[in-house]
Amino acid sequence: MLLSNQVRKIIAVSVILGLSACGGGGSDSSEEVATSPETTTPTQPGTPSTDTSTSTAVEYASGIYLREHRGIHNTIIIDDDTLYYHELDKGSDSYLGKFSGLNDVSSAYEIVEAAGSYQQVSESEARIATFSSTFQLDENNIVTAFSGLSIQSAGSFLINQHSFNATTAINELSALNGQWKDANFTEFTIDDALALTAIDKNSCEISGVLTENASQTFDASLTYSNCELAGNYNGVLWAYVYDEVNYLSWLAYHEEGKAVSGSIDTILDQYESVLTTGQLTASVYTSGNNVILTKLDKIYAFNSDAAFVFNYQNEGKSENFTATGRGISSGENVFDAQTNITVEAGAYRFNMPVNYQTSSGLGGNEYFSYLDPLSLEQRLATVAGTWGGLTIAENGEISGNISGGVASSTAGNYQENIADITITLSDCSYDDVLTGVAIAIERSDEAGELEKALILSVFNDNDASVLGINTVVKM
Repeated sequence: MLLSNQVRKIIAVSVILGLSACGGGGSDSSEEVATSPETTTPTQPGTPSTDTSTSTAVEYASGIYLREHRGIHNTIIIDDDTLYYHELDKGSDSYLGKFSGLNDVSSAYEIVEAAGSYQQVSESEARIATFSSTFQLDENNIVTAFSGLSIQSAGSFLINQHSFNATTAINELSALNGQWKDANFTEFTIDDALALTAIDKNSCEISGVLTENASQTFDASLTYSNCELAGNYNGVLWAYVYDEVNYLSWLAYHEEGKAVSGSIDTILDQYESVLTTGQLTASVYTSGNNVILTKLDKIYAFNSDAAFVFNYQNEGKSENFTATGRGISSGENVFDAQTNITVEAGAYRFNMPVNYQTSSGLGGNEYFSYLDPLSLEQRLATVAGTWGGLTIAENGEISGNISGGVASSTAGNYQENIADITITLSDCSYDDVLTGVAIAIERSDEAGELEKALILSVFNDNDASVLGINTVVKM
């Protein structure tokens, strides 16, 4: 899910559970897990001009400007003298805008009330609207970002947003054939001649020819057939890279004014994954001191008070399923833990309520709520390195000490940079073999300097006693 202008800080937490006889408390380099967004904005030289009586030729760094917020992509597309606005939310409707005559209302620093229309795709009619925004410029006075963006209709603000940054465009569209992953399309190809052919999940057939333009986007003439949207549409198609994922979208209008929009990308989100494979994608989520890792048919969840590992089967490929597991809560064994997972379309955060009963018969609840995903670009390729007293070699061999015991064994079998890991503890009164997952991440510390950390969640397999190491350790 995502070139990112947002860096989430992951501050470490150490939860060493069920190993008190091996020294308990864990690495001294561990601290509490937290996330917070940071954004960086280019420097705008000079003072914005308020004189728009004379139009000015504006030079754009890209034809595509993107604002990403919790999985929603808001995009500005520049196509000659026309600006398109597109907001994609996989969980709801798309919002579209088209504004013409940019050159007549642009100064060196801003666009003032470009005339056009704005609508939701589900709406039958568009609203008359205007688009305004200030620019952020580099030292060569090239537009690197839009800020202070607003779309107004009948005196009311429809959109009021900031920080749309120039984004890397993709021009070789045919090279991505076979890489698209999206539950909304059963077929999608663009050949070397820029002919598009697609069939969506409702069996609507889409075809057309694309023409590359000077802004590194594509003019699109599309025909929809065998569906309610049947007709001919003209508009724009664009593709870009964000957080190591390729995205492609289009926006086009019928001569009667109705609009069509579509998007596809090269990664399955959790909703698409459970519907097509029955499994969650390999992902990492954090919030406060809560951490969740998902890989194949397992879910690992821990915080400073409790840790669990769940197994699930979702043979029906449903967005609603149950997972059962075991773990530790406040030092007590938990052999009966359960969570009901609901994956919603377009959902960005992960929610997982846990109900459990301890070995002493006490019932309890743990809420892993509104955890944010760790982006792909924040994940290191391997877990190799020295993490506190634990060393993992490039070949995956493990040595050193953790939780007062001598560790050995291996790490490997990566999926989305999350490794399977086995730790064998010895020279400890609780000698055992623990298995689970680990991932190495790169994050910003409090001073803004990049640092690396290891997220580790492993458990034993013993019906008599639950042992686990669940921690985040700095390099």
